[in-house]
Amino acid sequence: MTKLAVGRFGGELVSGEVTTVEVAGGKVSIKGETSRADLERSLALRQQLLGYVDSPDESFVPVLWSEDPSVAGFYRVTAASMSGEAGSAPKGFLSYSVDLERVPGYASPLLENVVVAKTRTNVLSLIAAGVIGVPASVHSFVLMASNPLYGEATFTSSVLMVRQGEHAAINVQRADYSSDGVRFCQYYLDPETFYDGAATLRVGTPPRVAVGRQIRNTTTAWELSNDLFELRAASESKFEMEFHAWDPSKSAWTPWEKIGFWGGISSNVSYPLAPLVAPHTIRVLRNTPEQVTIRLLSQDPLTLVAITYDITLRRGARYVAVELQSVSEADFTVRVGNFVDKTTTAITRSSKNVGYYVADDTGVTFFGAPTEIGTWRAPGESAQNQIRSSVDAVMFVNRWSFCFGKTLAGSDTAEQSLREYWWAISERQTVVAQ
Repeated sequence: MTKLAVGRFGGELVSGEVTTVEVAGGKVSIKGETSRADLERSLALRQQLLGYVDSPDESFVPVLWSEDPSVAGFYRVTAASMSGEAGSAPKGFLSYSVDLERVPGYASPLLENVVVAKTRTNVLSLIAAGVIGVPASVHSFVLMASNPLYGEATFTSSVLMVRQGEHAAINVQRADYSSDGVRFCQYYLDPETFYDGAATLRVGTPPRVAVGRQIRNTTTAWELSNDLFELRAASESKFEMEFHAWDPSKSAWTPWEKIGFWGGISSNVSYPLAPLVAPHTIRVLRNTPEQVTIRLLSQDPLTLVAITYDITLRRGARYVAVELQSVSEADFTVRVGNFVDKTTTAITRSSKNVGYYVADDTGVTFFGAPTEIGTWRAPGESAQNQIRSSVDAVMFVNRWSFCFGKTLAGSDTAEQSLREYWWAISERQTVVAQ
């Protein structure tokens, strides 16, 4: 069996036999059959392959074929299909075909990330830190900023930080910015390492890598990962998630820890605040190696008014960014820790920055910061979510933004990650013709 990988298709699961490969100029057509495994794996492969058709996120992908290394390079997916015959499809036999077009300099093109940045409202008096994460295997990395005054791009100095993930190292290029603007970087990257440390969405049971934005409505079976930080659903009835971080010093993930969202519509809320109900819908807003954003749609337990949570994970980040939006004004708070055993250290405000919450446990630091101050409660803490005040909840808001994550002793600080969060960006990866 030869291994074929078209983007993420076949990268995690063996795609199966390749029956024909046709090359005509810069166009390549590949046909084959999925691996002799089971229907569930074949359907996961189908989702991955068809997710590249008319994708608004990944305009080009790496292609690797073990039988012919000369195929290795970057391509655009122009068409793809997968079909099965009665009787054979349930056994995991699906035929696939994919049409590809080489990008300019396909074997080693110049890649470019264009970043549009906006500094968030900062209640902590921290200077935003502009960061761009790329695989550590990049070559000839250059970071630049647009200069409207002269109508050209100028070189921007940055500090290189290397963060070690479970499978690969990620370069995080950081520069301190206090203003909005456009930055971009250019570099070369081997197709074999294109997805190192990539922001990744997995869905299903067991979780499989999802491509594109069309996925099943698996509200209790999803996972976000970037090789440094992972987040997944944790309850079928309440709006709870759990997260952990990769600890390279121990070559292991830290224990899973829970985070739950509590609240309700302000005119109907009762106290103490109740857990929000589990999401009924999951949507994909962005699915690229640089950034994955999912939207979880929940509702007020009493009024059924819609409440959405947009959750974003970027490549190289040790945190996720969360944006809440409610149709009606609502009150909200967050609980962090093991809800059953109540063993988590109390979450306290940093003495240095009001509103910056930390909890330390044997070298692993949980951190979180909202754009509007409101207490995050840990299990066993006194007066937990029991009264209506600005101390115990964020009240009468239609939007509430915050981040949370984990850092490790001897690597990054919680403050550094918060500075990265204050620099909100939209990032797009392209191929530059030379």
